[in-house]
Amino acid sequence: MLCHQLKLPKMILVLLLLFSVCNIRVMAIHTKFPDVTGPNDKTESFITHFKIGLCETEPPKTGILCFDVNEMGMIAICQKNGDLKNVCIYSYEGDFLLGYSFQTSQSFATELNENSVNIYFYRSDIILSLDFEGNILGACEVGNTIDNNSYINHQLRSNNKEARGKTFQLRNSFGLLNYIMISYSQLIITDSDGNISSFYDIGSKKVFEVVFILIFVIAFMIVVLVMLINCIKRLSENYRYK
Repeated sequence: MLCHQLKLPKMILVLLLLFSVCNIRVMAIHTKFPDVTGPNDKTESFITHFKIGLCETEPPKTGILCFDVNEMGMIAICQKNGDLKNVCIYSYEGDFLLGYSFQTSQSFATELNENSVNIYFYRSDIILSLDFEGNILGACEVGNTIDNNSYINHQLRSNNKEARGKTFQLRNSFGLLNYIMISYSQLIITDSDGNISSFYDIGSKKVFEVVFILIFVIAFMIVVLVMLINCIKRLSENYRYK
């Protein structure tokens, strides 16, 4: 009887330890998403199959997909380099601090915390949290809720963010073509006195993308116009022979 009484507290202790470990994985992830769950089988599988590397040197600058800032004087910029996606961390002064490199076909966004970076993958609805040494801290699942969707649309994907009295804004300067661009060429900083400075600018490189999109749009319009003319001709001929 005494033996059974001793075993029961041990079992409870083991369960408490397991529960604490699971909670540590969740608490290690600091996110602004209102509703998250995990860890679970989905997040653990994602971590197992996800490969990420740390960039010690700055990757080539390309169009900005999204960005985030924190109060510690750091800016995270997401970009695409060929098949690789990058999240690069800079100081407010423009110094490259570190970067992450990974492969994914998913759209993604980032949250920049004081001591970690979160990468949110839209299709998987998973947040992966990394420290500044490239170690995976954990992952959690984002629920499809009104609060989460509101945060994604109005904060996470926002082109305007504020920190330390400064306003950070993504821009393109290509007129009407801005509405069909898939990335941004500039990150502009406006301080509390209204002074504007350019933090990130790849305008000359972006011209090639603009030219390509313009050629594609013109070619598409020509194809549509030719098809429309041929359709009108066929209708006119059919009407004539009736």
